[in-house]
Amino acid sequence: MNWETIATLLEVVAAIGAITSLIYAAKQVRSARIAAADTNRLTRAGGVREIMLANATEWEFKN
Repeated sequence: MNWETIATLLEVVAAIGAITSLIYAAKQVRSARIAAADTNRLTRAGGVREIMLANATEWEFKN
């Protein structure tokens, strides 16, 4: 093999590596976005639960 063939093969390997790393990064960003949305949803649900509990106990004390 001559050096040009080796260089071409290495460029192909580097391109495949770059594409693989971009796909991996995209999956990581998607997973982080989904995790953040889940956390936000759980936090809001907890807040609503606390408000409803506070309103329920306040109503019991008023009557």
